[in-house]
Parts: sequence; C-alpha cells; structure tokens
Amino acid sequence: MDTTYWGRNFGVVLFMDVATHRVLHFRFIYRKERIEDYLAGIAYLKRQGIRVSGVISDGLSGLRKALAPIPYQYCQFHQTQRIRQLLTNHPKHPASIALKEIGLQLTQSDKKQFAGLLAQWHEQWKAYLEEKTFSENGASFIYTHRRLRAAYFSLTRHLDILYTYQCFPELGLPNTNNALESLNASLKTKLRLHRGISRERKQRLIQAVIIAYNPCPINES
Repeated sequence: MDTTYWGRNFGVVLFMDVATHRVLHFRFIYRKERIEDYLAGIAYLKRQGIRVSGVISDGLSGLRKALAPIPYQYCQFHQTQRIRQLLTNHPKHPASIALKEIGLQLTQSDKKQFAGLLAQWHEQWKAYLEEKTFSENGASFIYTHRRLRAAYFSLTRHLDILYTYQCFPELGLPNTNNALESLNASLKTKLRLHRGISRERKQRLIQAVIIAYNPCPINES
C-alpha cells in the first residue's frame, strides 16, 4: 500500500494485492496521508472478506505499530532511495562511500549479514560519527556529519522491518513496493499530460487509469 500526491493537498491511497497486482481498494485524500487512512483501508478489506496477511509500505511513522500484529515489510527500494538522498550519488569521504556501498547490498543480504556489515562499519567510524563542531551562532555543539548520521541511523532503525519478507517466507511478501510504484508512475504520467484540469476531473481520470490497469471490479471511497 502507498499514497501518491499531486501537490500538497490531493492524493490517492492505493491498496494492491502482491500476488496478482490487482488494486483491491483506493481512496482520495485532500491533505497529507495519516495512519487512519491506511487503517480505514485495511478495515474495508477485512469487511470484504479479504485476509490481510502482511503489508509492504514506505515507513509512515507509527504505521507499523498501528498495524500490529500484521507482519510489516519496509520497502527496501525506499530505504535505498533515502540513503542515496542523504549521501548523494558520489560521496567523497571514505566513511560515506563505505556506508553507501553497504546500502547497495541491502537487497542481496539477509538480516544477520546486513547487521554485521553495519556493525563493522560503525566500529571503524564511530569516532568520526560522534565528531561535533560549534553551531553557526557559536552557542552550542552540533554533530559535524549529520547527513551521515541520519543515513546510518535510518538503516539501524529500520533493520527489524527491512527483512520481514525473509521471516515469513510462506506469505510470499516482496521486499519492495515496485509493482505499486509502477502504477503510481503511470498515474503521474497521465495526469502530467492533463495539467490544469479541475480536481474533479483529476479524480475521474485517476479512477479510469486504475480501472484500465486493473479491469476487475474495485471500490473507492
């Protein structure tokens, strides 16, 4: 499940079956996504007799806890994107280069292997990671390598949910939301060709694209 936006105050929340890539449900929102949007969608699916065995998402804060005990997989593609955003495509310092290389091994490792790589990196660079400098106003110390710290702690914070798909092999969970991202990209492309149309027409166009992508009966709210 995922949400894609057009501007700050209009988006669509999508729920897709990972086995068939069929859109099971979608709902329009007129603000930033909230946990209750996903809970409402899950509740709707359950009312339709659909058993929700697991979830793949991009890590909205608090969502994993709200969905417990449903197994929750954090999309590995979104995680690697986050690391690239923080470290850039061409980091210069050896610590950043090494951490970026570890991030690239995310999809090729299991949890134990990846945790070991992170532990080795931290052992080598922990002093560098803790370096501080004066803030611009000189009133306090701040961490010098804040983007590197953010990248490292993003990986360690999400470690328990980056490999959920390996913990529940019987569920057939993928490690990414790529199938849903493909639909999101199609929606973005179609609406880019119709810039300037009203919100109501956007909604009709989005619904038409989803139905064309997924000709089976679907529901929206």
